[in-house]
Amino acid sequence: MYTKLIFVGFIFCSLLEAISLKNVIENTIKENPEIKSFHKNTQANKYYIDEERASFLPSLTLDAYYEKKDIEEKTQNSNRDSTQKGHNVILKVSQLLYDGGKADARYDEQKNLYLSKKLANDFLIDNIIQTSLETYLDLVKYEEKLILVKHNLGVHENYLEIAINSEEVSGEKLDRLQVESKLATSYVRYYEDVEAQKNLNLTLKEVSNLEIKNEFICRPIVDESLIVLKEEAFIKEALFNNKEILEQITKIRKQNNVLSQNRLFLPSINAYITQEFDKDLDKVNTRKDELSFKIQLTYNLFNGFRDQSKYLQEKTFLNEAQILLDSLTNKVKKESALRHFIYFNIKNKIKYLKNYILYNKEILGIYHQQFEGGTRTFLDLVNQEAEVFKAKNDLIEQEFLHFKNYYQILKDLGLLTRTILKHQNTLCEKIVLSFDEYKSDSNEENDLIEILNDDLNASDTSLSKEKKPDEKIDSITQDSLNRAKDFTKDGTVNMMLDDMLTDIYNLEVDNDKKRVASFKIKVNKKVIPLSFEKKVEDNNINKKIEKKQNYNLRILSSVKEILPLEIKTEFLNESSKFYTIVILNVNKNISMKEFIRRYYLDDNYYNFKVKGKERILYGAYISSKEAKLAIEALHPHLQKMQVVVDLIKNQKSLYKK
Repeated sequence: MYTKLIFVGFIFCSLLEAISLKNVIENTIKENPEIKSFHKNTQANKYYIDEERASFLPSLTLDAYYEKKDIEEKTQNSNRDSTQKGHNVILKVSQLLYDGGKADARYDEQKNLYLSKKLANDFLIDNIIQTSLETYLDLVKYEEKLILVKHNLGVHENYLEIAINSEEVSGEKLDRLQVESKLATSYVRYYEDVEAQKNLNLTLKEVSNLEIKNEFICRPIVDESLIVLKEEAFIKEALFNNKEILEQITKIRKQNNVLSQNRLFLPSINAYITQEFDKDLDKVNTRKDELSFKIQLTYNLFNGFRDQSKYLQEKTFLNEAQILLDSLTNKVKKESALRHFIYFNIKNKIKYLKNYILYNKEILGIYHQQFEGGTRTFLDLVNQEAEVFKAKNDLIEQEFLHFKNYYQILKDLGLLTRTILKHQNTLCEKIVLSFDEYKSDSNEENDLIEILNDDLNASDTSLSKEKKPDEKIDSITQDSLNRAKDFTKDGTVNMMLDDMLTDIYNLEVDNDKKRVASFKIKVNKKVIPLSFEKKVEDNNINKKIEKKQNYNLRILSSVKEILPLEIKTEFLNESSKFYTIVILNVNKNISMKEFIRRYYLDDNYYNFKVKGKERILYGAYISSKEAKLAIEALHPHLQKMQVVVDLIKNQKSLYKK
């Protein structure tokens, strides 16, 4: 148990010292005021459905009053005064029996209106998350560009020192002026990057309520298995999951419901039951009890063609919505095709940019030799150095453009937020500038860092550091778990935390060589020209992977008890009292793997056949209320299927039959 706490505590310490992309998205979902308002708006619109549902239920009305009358009667022969007092109570029950289907149409209208509002709000939430995501990526990009600019400044200062020494000997100042000119340009670029970084920090604070001061940031990990390779298949998936298209479809359905209300020129039938209690009001000293039953037919025979005009109006609105859907579909097709093409095109550009950098560095080395031999000028060296710097800068730009395009594709597929929150957290480490060498603190070697830093020497750093006392580790672990519990209290992220908390601990070996490691750089007053070296042997890599695997097994064992309920385990449990979501009548023409992927379900499912029909048990829940809440988080298309909540033991009984 002691060992488990050490490893869990170490991971949480690392997370507290760094801000990864996952941290930013979690905080954006939890803290962004606009996202909170959109969720409240969705919740408010849901009450309209409850309001329309009330029209199917009877209404009960109570009217009661007490009355006192002073009566003065005057005739020619006599005057008579009298007092009358009593009470009257009327209890009335009314029930709509038939209205030509208008009540059903109004109810369906509100359901589709709620769904369209929910999809519209989800689309706006995705835009906010994308803004937060791109802001973080730009911050990491400018952090790397600043390292590159600072290194470039050091290189030019070294050239300036050489030029000054040359001027003292020869008296020729041209070389010094040329280097100072390049140096001034580099300083302009440096201050532009600093300004951009400040602006991005303020934007990130506005969007996610996170302020990056001394925390570490780093590149995210790309899971290319999520990218659909064929363009036609990708466009189809994008059309299937695009929230704007889904919203427009629900608007068309809603308009059809409105049209149904106006084209049903049928009567309405209501039933009334009335019980009246009267004492001393109709007759003095008399109690009257009256019970009546009435069926009322209401049929509007003519209203000046108002219904006909309204029907034509709503039909025109329906045609408008269908035209907008066609236009939106064409727009999404075009954008998806272009985005898919750009994604793979950027990958090719990155490959050739890396080659371009290698060739230019080789050219620079030849220029140095030719300069020493007297066949190249000092300006040739400075210009070639600028060319290498420009190529490295362009490579960084293309790499981060590739990241943004990757996440835009995930957004098109409806996987953006879910993918980021389910992915294991990246352990970021600080980027520190070095003029001697660039050392990576990551356990994985990265080609980009070796290219950007000419004097890179691959080295590994151990994960082990000095441990805190036991009580401090316990407090850190407890504090981190409390923070996770507080996070689950926010209703906006409850549906995503089950997978997210599991994946924080379920650290799998990741051999993605595109992951960018951080730099550790030690400041030195003198700049040594960059020299590209790569010394990584296969046996070192295998040792690192084996070490990480052993480390992961220890982490998994330490958190085994906090994993969520598994349906496969509960299904085998004879005394299970938990509930599950039952998806009935699954289309037999689609494979189970494709079904799970299409509707973004987790691996927590169990499927079997009942009377030849496939059904899926999805998840295990402590209560039926929790399971019903989970249904609302499912894909909109999946919610329209035959989905019910049932006890796991009941489904097991069906399975045995």
